[in-house]
Amino acid sequence: MDSSPATSLCLQPAKTVNPLPFSDGQNPPLLFHSCHHKCGTHWLRRILTGVARRYGLNFIPFSEESSTPASGIVFDQQSRIDTVLLPAYRGSHMIRDPRDVVVSGYFYHLWTKEDWVHRPQNRYNGLSYQQYLNSLSIEDGLIAEILVSAFVFKQMRKWDYSDANTLELKYESCFDDPVNSFAPLFRHYGFVDEAVEISLKIASDSTFESIARRKPGVIQNRQVTRSGQPGQWRQHFTQRVKDEFRNQAGDLLQVLAYEINDDW
Repeated sequence: MDSSPATSLCLQPAKTVNPLPFSDGQNPPLLFHSCHHKCGTHWLRRILTGVARRYGLNFIPFSEESSTPASGIVFDQQSRIDTVLLPAYRGSHMIRDPRDVVVSGYFYHLWTKEDWVHRPQNRYNGLSYQQYLNSLSIEDGLIAEILVSAFVFKQMRKWDYSDANTLELKYESCFDDPVNSFAPLFRHYGFVDEAVEISLKIASDSTFESIARRKPGVIQNRQVTRSGQPGQWRQHFTQRVKDEFRNQAGDLLQVLAYEINDDW
């Protein structure tokens, strides 16, 4: 009788392990995350690509021109996804104080290499938006940025916040307490406990301090992670800037529960 190790091993049934973060036997759902310009876009992309790599899930940047897959993680950085057209899904959506969106966008657009900010524009007398911003004072530059950010204000106002299948997140809460913010996110996605813990570890490796290697609020210009600290608008919004923001955004701060009235 052949009692070699190879024969003995063959008699043992192979143990199968579900490589996905979902319960055994569960079909992988479509997951998506929607956000807005300067609303934790790079941060959540880093976390979710890490989760996708860990579990072999497809990570797909959203495109209105392409059909939406039935599974994987779709990343929608301008909140354009139409949930009515989706198969079974679990989604998430992040907003940020629109005033901080303006401040973050202003300092980012002063130096970014994104193509659109380098195109000459008639409304800036032939200058690119970046050249125009750099020709202005901070106050005037923030007012210019408010005008450019008007599309973000419209996106935030248009979004459907009543969708039970989409978990709503605020940048500020996630920044201040990532564990208690992201654990519900991964549970909402349908992850089992072990996958929640693994995904939280991926998120902890993607905090501001981990990536920027400095404390939040310690400013380093010409970096995507310039400050990170919520509430930067308080340092930069003069009365003129406040007035223009109110003119362009209307009651958006009250709609998003960042303020209870217009007296801020």
